[in-house]
Amino acid sequence: QIIPLLMLKRLLLLPALAVTAPISAALTCNVVVKNSAEVCPAGTVTVICVSLLTVNVLSLTLSLNLTLVTPVKFAPVEKANLAPVTVKDAGAETRHVILDIDKQRVNFTIKSNDGTYVIDDIGTEVSLTKFKDFAVSRDGTEQPHSLVGTTVHYRRGQWDARAETEVSMTSDKSHFHMEGHCRTFIDGKPFMARDFKRSFRRDCL
Repeated sequence: QIIPLLMLKRLLLLPALAVTAPISAALTCNVVVKNSAEVCPAGTVTVICVSLLTVNVLSLTLSLNLTLVTPVKFAPVEKANLAPVTVKDAGAETRHVILDIDKQRVNFTIKSNDGTYVIDDIGTEVSLTKFKDFAVSRDGTEQPHSLVGTTVHYRRGQWDARAETEVSMTSDKSHFHMEGHCRTFIDGKPFMARDFKRSFRRDCL
């Protein structure tokens, strides 16, 4: 059995790939790193790990050479001056693709931590984290879904405020279904919450 890994066109351009397979499965991996600058900062060391979760665990580690990848360049900031800040935590981001071969389902997960910094002029500490999860199955037996969650936290002196939001969307043959949740906290205690749930007909799609 040859395992198809190109279920989503761009998902294999990622720095981490986790695959689970039944004991009897054969595994073929085609990894494309062209344009990987979109997902990997230039010059970073990237490792692809392919593990067969059987009685005898097989682990294959490949190092990727990204020296030929053109670094991503961003235009300078216009009409804005950067405020002085003190960085307490630089943050990090991880991206994973998990392919469930039995269910023919793939999950693309991004966990982002934008770090923690203090705005020097006013002494406010700000931290921001994000979570994104996208999933699709080959035969459509499971609904595709996307989920985005964000948490922002502010602290200054005795003031401690946090907001958490989550938006998810699934779809079927006739509708898109969306849910949203917003939670706010003061000093770690719930302050206010809002929820919504809507369905939209798939017109012309």
